[in-house]
Amino acid sequence: MLRGLLLLLWLSLAAASKCDTMYTRPGISTLVADGSCPASVACLLDAQCKPIQSFPNATTTFSDPLGASNLSIGDLSKYPHPTLKLYNLRYGNAFDRVEFPPTLQNLTMDHLTLYSLGSLQLPAGLKNWTMFTCYVSKITTPGFQWPQSLETLNLNENHLTDVPANIPRSVKYLDLAFNNISVVVNQDWRSLRYLYLSGIQTFAHVWLSTNLTYFSCSGSHITNLTLDEDTYRVLNALGPNNYTSNTGVNVGWASANASTCTGRILPIWQGVVENATACVVPTVTSPPPTTFVPTDGAASGGSSGLLIAVLVASGVVVLSAIVLVLYRRQQHSLSIQESTTSTIDLSNLQMFKLDRSELVVLGDKPLAAGAFGEVWKGTYANEVVAIKRNKDKLEKGLQSFIAEITLMAKMDSPYIVRLVGASWVRPVDIECVVEFMDLGDLRCFLADHSMTQFTWSEKAPVVRSIVFGLIFLHTFDPPIVHRDLKSRNILLDSVKGTKLTDFGISREVDDLMTNGIGTYQWMAPEIISGTSYSEAADIYSFGVVLSELSTHAIPYLGLTNSATGRSATPQFVMTKVLAGEMTPAFDATSPSWVQEIGLRCMALDPDARPTALELYVLLRPLLDSLPQTAKSTSP
Repeated sequence: MLRGLLLLLWLSLAAASKCDTMYTRPGISTLVADGSCPASVACLLDAQCKPIQSFPNATTTFSDPLGASNLSIGDLSKYPHPTLKLYNLRYGNAFDRVEFPPTLQNLTMDHLTLYSLGSLQLPAGLKNWTMFTCYVSKITTPGFQWPQSLETLNLNENHLTDVPANIPRSVKYLDLAFNNISVVVNQDWRSLRYLYLSGIQTFAHVWLSTNLTYFSCSGSHITNLTLDEDTYRVLNALGPNNYTSNTGVNVGWASANASTCTGRILPIWQGVVENATACVVPTVTSPPPTTFVPTDGAASGGSSGLLIAVLVASGVVVLSAIVLVLYRRQQHSLSIQESTTSTIDLSNLQMFKLDRSELVVLGDKPLAAGAFGEVWKGTYANEVVAIKRNKDKLEKGLQSFIAEITLMAKMDSPYIVRLVGASWVRPVDIECVVEFMDLGDLRCFLADHSMTQFTWSEKAPVVRSIVFGLIFLHTFDPPIVHRDLKSRNILLDSVKGTKLTDFGISREVDDLMTNGIGTYQWMAPEIISGTSYSEAADIYSFGVVLSELSTHAIPYLGLTNSATGRSATPQFVMTKVLAGEMTPAFDATSPSWVQEIGLRCMALDPDARPTALELYVLLRPLLDSLPQTAKSTSP
């Protein structure tokens, strides 16, 4: 009996210790499935380890619906289901102490504000892992181990700067799009069937096989496409992009680097990608091991002198090669910058050039960072400003950035973020300085406020300002299509109200507009299909934004592909949107006109959508009829 009492005491102390060390963080609730829940498998514990919410035992999807930055993940070792979905968690350390069940096969982490995975360990038997929009910059931290049975790896829309190391060869579906990855080299991806990238500038010495059916580098400007003969044949055999069957190739622009090519420069994807070329080199076998395997003691001792000599000689060769590569890279970079400097014309921006002595950057980290640029907070002449920096130093990237600044310089509207000016010493260093909006973007504002905190009466001025911004753009001469209207590109300010921003991919309508650019949830069907489009594409995106204002949720968040049972991929969503079979959801508590007008804006036929002026006529009486509140939290 004494032994039994001691065992119970030890177990209670162990549980208390676990609670003290893992879950006692003020204001933070913790999701657990570790036997701590009296009435269910999974529950939320408060900082005193008391259950505050239970979930039905069949629950497989868990979220913090308000994004209130107060939900963490704890011990889930007794979670019984093979599938687990976690989304809309905004506590940055949500995964620092998680324990997953060993039986878990499908894990989806969707829109979690993580930044770091900490000491995350995935179950060894995991087959499908989706980590979408989690702001993570690195996957393979010390101690991290890949599940060797992993088949699907979706890391779309994070902050990765490099391809994660040692991705298992069991992976067949790989999505690394919308990160900060610009270089993909020396990868053995012969097991892949589906490869989705974006923003790539160098794609070299990557092994692919006839297993591959889909290759996408959307929004990429590949300036170094180097392939071995086998991979060239595989990629060149892919036909046009087919969203329905998930086959084909989707590449914006690609060419060989003639100055570094050691093989033959051949055309690729003729009739599919205009004027694309690749540097094709002979196929090589797998490189030999680089480590020495010692034999028995006598043999290794007798050859120690030779071994040392080989190691020294190898070290000299490797060091020399590294120095040569770095030198050539530096010279190539310098030549690019010199060439770019000599061809970039900034004469149109001279009148907007700022005094650099009055431009001050605040903080040591950017407010935001993406594949092609960063945004920093700063001051200019005592005015708080946002400073946009371009990462793409190639001429085409610089020309696009300068075109954005030039376009903003033409626009003078209270509904468009104001250009303060531009700053540069050399063209490659040019920065765009704009007014600072103190409430951030609409996406974060919706995540931080519940529907009762941000009512439709308070949303009305936001909707008005967006429509006025579109009217300004679409009645410009010639009209301007934003092409990337979404909640992230709608900025809010406590005094200045609501304004549209980010015109990096905007074009005047007399340009040839067939390049599918934008974030897929907000993209109109005609942009997805790659056909020509007009101002109506922005109206479609406005309809999607209305759905966000209705639900406060990211479009298609948590959506499952019923055919596979997995999280819906961007490809799946775009296929359904293109067929007119899917639109974002609306909340039933919103005014009925919100969904009615939202669906009109998202009509499959662009001609069936209202114009921006017609939208104003439709919305004005509806917005005016909303009750006025004495206290407004709206921007």
